[in-house]
Amino acid sequence: MLSENVPRKIFIKDLKSVYVFCNELYAKDLGLKSEEITGKTDYEFFPKDLAGKYRADDKRVMSSGVAENIVEKYIVTKDLLRDTTEVIVHTVKTPLKDEKGKVFGILGIFWEAVECN
Repeated sequence: MLSENVPRKIFIKDLKSVYVFCNELYAKDLGLKSEEITGKTDYEFFPKDLAGKYRADDKRVMSSGVAENIVEKYIVTKDLLRDTTEVIVHTVKTPLKDEKGKVFGILGIFWEAVECN
């Protein structure tokens, strides 16, 4: 499957920002399997303020119907003890549209941002 061979973290959410899909690279950051993420929201994986920001971004992109590039904080689970670290990622969020142009969800693709000095 293409989404498992692209070196980027990928997810799809529905109109309520509930995960419909994520690739294993993304799931690994949360210390889970992709099927453990499906049907859940960011509030089940991230601190409330960060999850709220993600949801607000999703709603804005879905409402506008226009893709956005976002540089944002992200939490990575480093080990089985659920030790975490915060990183900065570059995220592209794109509204998903049906054949009539009606938005039915959001596609996100992201990667760790690298600072250049």
